[in-house]
Amino acid sequence: MPTNDREVFDKLTDGAGSPPVEAFITYALFAFERREWLSHHAATRGQPPSEIEVEAWIGNITDYQFDQMRSRAASFFDVAARAYMADEIEEARQETLKSAVVREVKAAGNFWRQLFIATATAIIAPVIIGLIVVAALRSEAVIPTITGTKTLVQPQAPNGTPGR
Repeated sequence: MPTNDREVFDKLTDGAGSPPVEAFITYALFAFERREWLSHHAATRGQPPSEIEVEAWIGNITDYQFDQMRSRAASFFDVAARAYMADEIEEARQETLKSAVVREVKAAGNFWRQLFIATATAIIAPVIIGLIVVAALRSEAVIPTITGTKTLVQPQAPNGTPGR
């Protein structure tokens, strides 16, 4: 475990595991916590701590606490980077949306293609529905149903015979 500021700096910036920016922010967090501890020590005891007390405090910092400082440093860096890049991020987002809209409009086709599809649908749909109705009426002769398709479709005369 490190026992002084230089050893802490070396431990945090050794290049293993985190980018340099994150390591420097982690060291800044360490320096902030050290300053806060020094202020607290001076306020509670009436005098600043000795070098031995500072080294003991640094020596008592666990790897878990250093990992927590790294996590906080990464979070600080993320927030700062997003704030710094907010305009560029929004511009890229808008550009992406615009290009997606243009791509969808082009994929949908032009006016004549849409008109052809709508006309074909308007002509073919009634023909298909008519064929289904005719098939249902014709199938009554081959496969009779309980209620009879023909009686459901054709109106009945008052005496029960099919009427016209």
